[in-house]
Amino acid sequence: MTNAFQATKFALLFSFSVTIRLMTSQLLDEAFKVIPSQQVLVNVVSKRVRQLTAGHRPMVETGPRMGFSDIALTEIIEGKLKWEEASAEAVAGKA
Repeated sequence: MTNAFQATKFALLFSFSVTIRLMTSQLLDEAFKVIPSQQVLVNVVSKRVRQLTAGHRPMVETGPRMGFSDIALTEIIEGKLKWEEASAEAVAGKA
């Protein structure tokens, strides 16, 4: 491979990586508007990612480069993935 080809390949991979990070950052910002608690958002996304890796189908249209976390965040943004806080009685009952 020539140096020019390697430089072009690196530039494309770098720009792709930056684009993916920007997209994920934008998804996080939008999902945070729906679920304003960082801890709850992390828990909801984590649980959904586990479901997706176990074979559950996405509830949104996916792109070829979307990871499971991107899919979970998109589901939250589009209102396809719901969550609710546990009541005080339910929390007290588990203790």
